[in-house]
Order: sequence, then structure tokens, then C-alpha cells
Amino acid sequence: MRLVPAALLFSALPALLAANDTREVATRQELMRQSEAVLAMIESGDGDTALLADTLAAMLTAFPLLFPEPGADATPSSAAPAIWQRPEEFHALATRAVTEVRAIAEGDAEAPARLRETCAACHADFLHFDPFGAMKAADN
Repeated sequence: MRLVPAALLFSALPALLAANDTREVATRQELMRQSEAVLAMIESGDGDTALLADTLAAMLTAFPLLFPEPGADATPSSAAPAIWQRPEEFHALATRAVTEVRAIAEGDAEAPARLRETCAACHADFLHFDPFGAMKAADN
């Protein structure tokens, strides 16, 4: 598995933010997949924990920036409308996740479990699965 170095991620951010709705959704989904992979590596002890935590912190810092106000022709995704209705809460959870990742880098053995709890809380409030939207996206 290849990891995206934090500097590369941030250098690409302007282009990512200028992307159309379809690319924004795909970028968010890929960033979440990669974040999960990095966290799994941290939890398994596979690799340099500090480097992996720095990479994960950069990824999670960038993630909320990939949710510009949706347009009228917004691409269907699993992002719940609550992201735009309660952006302060969404950003607070993202910030809390980054705080937990920094605790991982400092050697806090309980931080991965707290990070997973933060992720679960965010997903409970801000992620939904719309099977009809998924079918529509698959038809395109």
C-alpha cells in the first residue's frame, strides 16, 4: 500500500477543492479509505508510528475542507445533510480526531480507541447510506 505524504496531500488540496462534485466525492471516499488503512497500520504496529500519525493527522485535517456547499446538481454520496446544517459540530469532531492522532504520536496507548470512538460518533451523525442514491450513481 502506498501512503500519500502529508506535504503532497496539502500541495494538491487547491486542485482537489476546485474539483467538480463527482471528483470531490471520490476524493473524500478515497481519503477515508486511506485514513482507515493508515490507522490499521498504526494499530498493528506496522511502520513508524510517528510518521504514520503525522500522515493521518494531515489527512484528517484536510478532510473537512472537501465539503464545499453542495450545488443543485450535487453528486449523490453518503455525506449526510447534517454536515452542511451543523458544520461547527462536524469540524469539532474532525478537530477531536486530529487531537487523538497527535496523542497516538506521543505514545498514548489509549488514543487509537478514542480515535475510533470519535470516528464512530462522526459517522453516526454525518454519514448516511442512501441505497437509491447509490443505485443512481451506479447507473451513471
